[in-house]
Amino acid sequence: MLLYRLVDAVVTHLDAALPAATQVGSAMPRLVAEIPAVVLSLADAQPLGSGVGGRPRGEVGGALAVRAVIDLADPVWRFADGEAVPLLSADRRTLQLPWGALVDADGGDAGPLASGAVTLRRGALVYALVEAAPGPNQVRVERSSGIAVFGAALPASGSLGVEAFVGRWEVETVRFTATLQATVFASGAAALELLSRQVADAMSPATVAARVPGLSQVLPTGWSAMAPPEQPRGNTLARTLAWQCRYEYEVPSIPTAGGPIRGVAVALSPRPGAAPEPFTVARS
Repeated sequence: MLLYRLVDAVVTHLDAALPAATQVGSAMPRLVAEIPAVVLSLADAQPLGSGVGGRPRGEVGGALAVRAVIDLADPVWRFADGEAVPLLSADRRTLQLPWGALVDADGGDAGPLASGAVTLRRGALVYALVEAAPGPNQVRVERSSGIAVFGAALPASGSLGVEAFVGRWEVETVRFTATLQATVFASGAAALELLSRQVADAMSPATVAARVPGLSQVLPTGWSAMAPPEQPRGNTLARTLAWQCRYEYEVPSIPTAGGPIRGVAVALSPRPGAAPEPFTVARS
């Protein structure tokens, strides 16, 4: 449950809705020059259950940007349980990208990978994406498998930055309730009253529903008296507004996405009297 997701979303909304001179964020002003200001915080957050089946999960399609940094001195992919799968071949020219099947930035999944669909960077060097056999400083990436073949062996030190897009992933929805607070700072009672009302109007249910996805059930619960803050000095006054609200956000999850295979469990049950046929299971 990431509470800052809600704070960030409301900061973005109020920053666009309030006068340009107003500073919106989560840091208290320390100087008179830093007002007018609106400072956001959360309190009393409580996670919400998701009904039957626990937290809902579903598969989503499109183009999800993914990034990874591969340590060339230890080129393995580590899973949450600690298991490590090698990504780089013995000759250090063939690399299995962690996510498997890739798409273009617009979600296209047919034909050669488009320019910008995959970026492989080592230091200042960005490998050129090619379709034919790669040469020096070039790489060929198979869309369906996420296997990258380099024109020359990768060094045994440094790191390789990878940016790509996957076309299918799972989504987990996180829901919680919380008390959202906005402490409003301005110089003088008239200015504070005006800015307080602008904040309240921007946080009205109809406005929030259109401007802050996932934020709902916004109920005002507090409108404090004006009072001088500890800082800054001068004619500064402050007031705290509060709302009880509900927020939900989605977290993309890519368990393996067709990338490195951790293991394959095979159970063979031949029919009575039949001998099992030989078979091979590949691990990559």
